[in-house]
Amino acid sequence: MLFRCNILALVGGGDAPHYPPNKVMIWDDHQSRCIGELSFKSPVRGVRLRRDRIIVVLENKIFVYNFADLKLVQQIETAPNPKGLCSVSQQPGSIVLVCPGAQKGQIRVEHYGARKTKFINAHASRVACFALSQDGRLIATASTKGTLVRIFNAAEGNLLQELYLPQGSPPNRVYENYNSVLSDADSTTICELTPETEMSNNCICGYGTLCNYCQIMLTKLTELVRRGADRAEIYSLAFSNNLQYLAVSSDKGTIHVFNLKINVGLTTNDKPLPAPDADVPHMSPSFSFIKGVLPKYFHSEWSVAQFRLHEGEQYIVAFGHEKNTVAVVGMDGSFYRCQFDPVNGGEMQQLECHNFLKPSDQP
Repeated sequence: MLFRCNILALVGGGDAPHYPPNKVMIWDDHQSRCIGELSFKSPVRGVRLRRDRIIVVLENKIFVYNFADLKLVQQIETAPNPKGLCSVSQQPGSIVLVCPGAQKGQIRVEHYGARKTKFINAHASRVACFALSQDGRLIATASTKGTLVRIFNAAEGNLLQELYLPQGSPPNRVYENYNSVLSDADSTTICELTPETEMSNNCICGYGTLCNYCQIMLTKLTELVRRGADRAEIYSLAFSNNLQYLAVSSDKGTIHVFNLKINVGLTTNDKPLPAPDADVPHMSPSFSFIKGVLPKYFHSEWSVAQFRLHEGEQYIVAFGHEKNTVAVVGMDGSFYRCQFDPVNGGEMQQLECHNFLKPSDQP
């Protein structure tokens, strides 16, 4: 649908489609008829609409058309793209389009106003999902590993922030505080860390052999490694309109909201993080002496708010017009609207719940 107007793009699907799956039908709901169509040699994987552009996504190619006369503007070759991944900026003015690049883990950014193309090597593994902010300034990406979300500056390709997506039950968080390690589990252990410590048979407290306190801490951190290895399939990423938050949904059934610590006005001049060479977040320097034992999750941001739904169901997320609200739509016909506390975080409050496929029942 083109925003909230009467123009829709329809593609046939299912066992007995009304329209062929290799055609895009431009439907005017006010006139109740098709006002245009685009035909292709292979099935259409996705369609994106702007007031001035129609973007059609095939398995290995993307076509960009003028909306007014359906004139072809550009063809883009991509890596295999069965999900039809593609994002386009929505604000009037210059157009920014993001699609998979030709290589694994790469995304391609087309800046039509500046007439330039930018390639970003976002992940070591295949890109599973990405999102573009409405103004075209920020890109969020996730790989098939499903443990990290990365935020890039669309203009220069700089890595601005990394977000860690915990899988399953939330693991015990580990905090770095000066030269101490703290855990938010039921029992908190504090061990002094010294740069000279080595993780062999020595205690991280510096008392020689491994003491009980440090053994507990290492057990908790090992559990963090185990839980973090569980992969997730990222279904949806969404920026808030003010670019302060990012919402994420996955097959684990939990919606996460992250706080973006980015000065949007300075994104083109921000000092970038080191280029990502693997799907592992960057490590805090004070933990470098135990890098052989601990995962590199300590520099990444954790979600500030969560909303738990049914595991395995596919959900799409978006931010609502009301402050600090998130809308969630499930493939099972469910709709949720919830609100998060930007200060205290934690579980979101459910404000609304419907199922459009089962009007008389609640999900």
